[in-house]
Amino acid sequence: MNVKPGDLAIQIKSTRGMEGRICKVIRYIGFCMYDNLSCDYDTWECEIQSPQFNIFGVRFDAVPISDSWLRPISGIPDTDKVEDEKPVKEVA
Repeated sequence: MNVKPGDLAIQIKSTRGMEGRICKVIRYIGFCMYDNLSCDYDTWECEIQSPQFNIFGVRFDAVPISDSWLRPISGIPDTDKVEDEKPVKEVA
């Protein structure tokens, strides 16, 4: 698995030109059928910022995305804090 619940992820592959979209991984779905395409056996429900619309005009804030199409976005570790650094000596 590439991601886990709570991760921010970038979508690296899409059937609708949505590569580069940032989403939040909500929960594991497993196998799903979406838009007449088999996502795959490892699929996640992902919350998206810009809601999608399907052919019936229904608005979705979360969509299924295959695990193989997602890559996690990692931030700076919490251990790299400014207060851990030594003060700089002034030169006279």
